[in-house]
Amino acid sequence: KTDPADARAIAVFCRDRRPRPWVPPAPEVRQLQALVRRRDDLRAMAAAEKNRLASPALTPAARKSVARVVRLLSREADRVQAEADELVAAEPRLAADRELLESVKGVGRQTATTILAELPPVDQLPSAESAAAYCGLAPSEFTSGKSVKRHTRLSKAGNARLRTALYLP
Repeated sequence: KTDPADARAIAVFCRDRRPRPWVPPAPEVRQLQALVRRRDDLRAMAAAEKNRLASPALTPAARKSVARVVRLLSREADRVQAEADELVAAEPRLAADRELLESVKGVGRQTATTILAELPPVDQLPSAESAAAYCGLAPSEFTSGKSVKRHTRLSKAGNARLRTALYLP
């Protein structure tokens, strides 16, 4: 922060609470994160191209081009996912964690890989509540002001990629 008052407040917080220092992810986790994010970007591009197919203004030649691009993006996303799978299989800790995650009902290979890439190691999260907050899945209550009767909702203050990956499971 550049504001002296904010900087002072942060310094006082750190002095009083002594939060754990941030630890960067391991190199293999950073590599996995890059692969997972690329896979997700490719799938988003493929979805955008698929939406173009619904356009009535598309000529047959343009429709054929869009279909080719969709196939290319889908194949590349699958290739990147396979590369991520190989990376996880080569790291015993990641492989064991993914196996444990996949044992949870509703969590498949893609979701487990995303969680491994985006969530910090369990030993860096002090509780399940802090993990939920990191994912942006912690409930946010409205208890002050004029609108105290509003419904509790998800805070959405955490990692949007994790929240997206965990939406259906």
